Amino acid sequence: MRSRTKSLLACLIGVAVAVPAIAQSGSVTQYPTCPDPPPKLSKAEFDAAHAAYNVAMEAYAASDYQKALDNFKDAFRRDCSKVSLLDFIARVYEGKGDRAEAIHALETYLQRNPKAADAETVQSRIQNLRALMQQGATTSATTTATTPTSTAMATASATTTTTPTASATATTNEGVRGHTAGPWVVVGVGVAAGIAGGVMIGAGQSQFDTGRANCTFNPLTTPPSYTCPILSGMTQAQSDSYRTSQENSGILVRGVGIAVAGVGLAGIVGGLVWHFVEPTGPAKTATFLPAIGPGYAGLSFGASF
Repeated sequence: MRSRTKSLLACLIGVAVAVPAIAQSGSVTQYPTCPDPPPKLSKAEFDAAHAAYNVAMEAYAASDYQKALDNFKDAFRRDCSKVSLLDFIARVYEGKGDRAEAIHALETYLQRNPKAADAETVQSRIQNLRALMQQGATTSATTTATTPTSTAMATASATTTTTPTASATATTNEGVRGHTAGPWVVVGVGVAAGIAGGVMIGAGQSQFDTGRANCTFNPLTTPPSYTCPILSGMTQAQSDSYRTSQENSGILVRGVGIAVAGVGLAGIVGGLVWHFVEPTGPAKTATFLPAIGPGYAGLSFGASF
């Protein structure tokens, strides 16, 4: 019994691996041949191919793969010299989950452009797609083999002849961005600076008041001045020097305190503004998009929100 089960499993795996290869060889798209050198297009023909390319690009960006595929093929039919369009067609097929067609488009690309600068990269993509096809077929056949024998063959047939729908290209799920701690760090530093500045302003003012203690303001002198009594235990010169020192020191400390407090206030305001203007919500998702240039054949890296 075990021997029969193993034989059935081996048979199913063989069928699963063989069916995609058979489908690929018999039903893949046949792309138009191109003479060497390619025919020179009129302006109207070039514009028509370019217009089809533009429509394909917009559809690809919107994940409307069938529309993108139809228009990429139309552009290539109109201008067979743009071999790079086969690479775009392969990417669309990958998005649709049709790996067999994607492989065929890439192989045709290499046949038409054997000296392509990205030939090694394209070969690696073909190998990866083949590995994914075989892995998917093997997994499907193995899962099917665990069902009762009476329904195994029917299930295997339905599973292996269905075109895979999983995309071979990697996509990035959108994340949600929230507020970061950066703005509040700035606000905290601003608050600390504001407090330090306030303390310095108070200390400077206290020193200044000490220098002017018990002094009388004389507005009638030129210039207006203060008359201060001699401090206890000092001569007139010593008293005047001490008072002047206290006043100048107080003015300096008070000025520095005002500057520090101003920086702190700016930090508080800046941190709050940063918090409220900081972008939140869905993060960017990276997407490969076709790029339009003079020859309308290229690939650029774009982004959508």
